Amino acid sequence: MLVDDIALTLEPEIGPKTAIHLMECFPSAEALYAATAQEIIQKSQLRPELAKSITLKKFHRQAEQELSFIKKHDIHPLVATSPDYPPLLKECPDYPHVLYLKGDQSLFDRPMISMAGTRSVSTYGLKMCEELVFGLASQIPDLVIVSGLSAGVDSACHRAALEAGIPTLGILPNALTHIYPSHNTNMAREMVRLGGGILTEFHSRFTPHASVFLQRNRLIAGLTPGTVIVESPAESGSLTTANFALDYDRCLMAVPGRATDSASAGANNLIKQLKARMVCSAYDIIRELNWEPATTDEDSLSPEAQELDLSKDERGLLSCFRDREIVSSEELLEWSGLTPAQLAPLILGLEMAGAIRTLPGNRYEKLLS
Repeated sequence: MLVDDIALTLEPEIGPKTAIHLMECFPSAEALYAATAQEIIQKSQLRPELAKSITLKKFHRQAEQELSFIKKHDIHPLVATSPDYPPLLKECPDYPHVLYLKGDQSLFDRPMISMAGTRSVSTYGLKMCEELVFGLASQIPDLVIVSGLSAGVDSACHRAALEAGIPTLGILPNALTHIYPSHNTNMAREMVRLGGGILTEFHSRFTPHASVFLQRNRLIAGLTPGTVIVESPAESGSLTTANFALDYDRCLMAVPGRATDSASAGANNLIKQLKARMVCSAYDIIRELNWEPATTDEDSLSPEAQELDLSKDERGLLSCFRDREIVSSEELLEWSGLTPAQLAPLILGLEMAGAIRTLPGNRYEKLLS
């Protein structure tokens, strides 16, 4: 019964890992609460005091009240022992026993990507959020964008998803009684209305504490096969999301920034330390996750560019110009992930093919429309 599952999460001495252990020892929460203290001790090796506390069912009345709350507000409880629980999240060693979803339950059947970053996002960060989300939406039409509904990068990614016409899922560090931060309340409603949703592991009477953002960030990383850090300073909460992604053996990606920009120091460090794959475009993300795109970067090149006798690496470098006609060597190094020694012959090849020309100050102009 659902009331047993909710009651299990209300037990103050039972966290996610203990709940997982108990569900490995018993077929369901209902079976656990039907057992005697001795049976619980024998099957799970739980402390006698905690086993006795479980048999007293101290939190079932509160669980019944929670059940009434979620029914009243059209909230979907997702129990770890049921088939509708997010499959990737259940691969994590600390998944919550119960999740609360406001929105479309079919979201977890679709491809998902997590995006995170600083709250103090720069103009560059905002531009990259939009470019990545719009690019992904055009290539993976049934994609779901997952983020933390915080200010900055999170909000920018959610907003871009709404504008691109794809669903987006916000993970809350609090109960579904309210939206945090409050200024995103209208956006959260729009996310639900347009086929996305908001998700939390916290029940309606939950009292927030210092670790709620860590708990929220582990869900962001655990729900999807890959996490993109769009922009992050050297110390940022989004780096905890990155660490969870690494711990869960998920694909970690990061968008590079200028070496002198403190707002990108954290993302740059992840790339420099070989913890994250550098991504400069939606196609890079699609390639890292082995998704099948609707088109490739070569398809996005102009007919003139496709007619040129260019190598695969030269075409890849030409795609880094995107909609910009003039770029610097520093930008090409950042966006392509190449070393100066690798970049030089490709630049020469593109120039000899008539695709670009060199300008003063180590800048290059794209000659094709």
